[in-house]
Amino acid sequence: MSFKKQYSDYFFSFSAIFFMGLIISAPKVCAAGAQKGLMLCSGALIPALFPFAVPVLFLINTSAFKSINKKCLALFLLSLIGGYPIGAKLICELCKSNQLSKETARKILPFYINAGPAFIIVAVGKGLLGSVMLGYILFASHIASSVIISAALIPHYILSNNQNKLPNKSLSLSDNFVLSIKGATDACISICAFVIFFSVVNEYVLHFSQGFKPLSILLYFTEVTSAVKQSGNIYVISFLLGFSGISIWMQVLFVSENIKPNIAVFSAVRIIHGLLSVLITTAIIRIFKISVPTFSNNTTLQSKFTYSSLALSFSLLIMVIVLLINIVSKKHSGNIIKDMI
Repeated sequence: MSFKKQYSDYFFSFSAIFFMGLIISAPKVCAAGAQKGLMLCSGALIPALFPFAVPVLFLINTSAFKSINKKCLALFLLSLIGGYPIGAKLICELCKSNQLSKETARKILPFYINAGPAFIIVAVGKGLLGSVMLGYILFASHIASSVIISAALIPHYILSNNQNKLPNKSLSLSDNFVLSIKGATDACISICAFVIFFSVVNEYVLHFSQGFKPLSILLYFTEVTSAVKQSGNIYVISFLLGFSGISIWMQVLFVSENIKPNIAVFSAVRIIHGLLSVLITTAIIRIFKISVPTFSNNTTLQSKFTYSSLALSFSLLIMVIVLLINIVSKKHSGNIIKDMI
């Protein structure tokens, strides 16, 4: 075992023991953090991300995107509307099916990490800041920054030199729908797990920062949802959405483990994305002379969103109908689990 590997094992083992000690010594703080994380997941993340993740995963598996160039362009566009982990997840799926080389995936991955409109406009704009207009401003600057960085830094040879052959595999509409639901569910569960964990970490940081104020700076680098909620400043929020936070970084690195992205490049792109988003947000506000109210750090996340009970009922009805069609039309093997997935 190398010294570096041994040092890493000792460090993370100590961190795990230290964290368990915190839970034992202050269990109420842990419970409060987990409760906040669950509230963020149920009140903001799942309603915002899951409805987008399903059609995004469905589209990428259709025959509309046959060539690598079209698929990569589609991936980028879908990453802009699907949310943070969607771009990384789709890139990894293409690698697994040999539709994209690991080298190409490794180079384009840092540019495909974007917050979705549902999260920025609904959860952050309307839910946190109480203004849909501010949500649109943040989303516009976020997209513009991502497009500018991608156009300037992604070399053309990445896509033009990719000679992978696409597999002759096609899915039926019903199978594609079921797999999209399953993929979206897996993605949401993964996201929520990280959000809950880092919400607990943030709660401990907030608890101990009462006696040591500089410690509160860590809150802005761990989990983006909690960091945005803690900030309340539109310019800081604009940077945080581009930076995305360590929680999102870990999610991306986890799902892209086989790709092994360059950490230094990934970190640099995240920081540049955040800084450029701030400049664009500032420009939009000054050019259009938009009045930005002052928000306190005690702003509470509203639990009411634009998803009405009628809309949810209609969506669920469509899902059930398509699922029934799949069950009736699909050839059954006798294995219930296999038939379901």
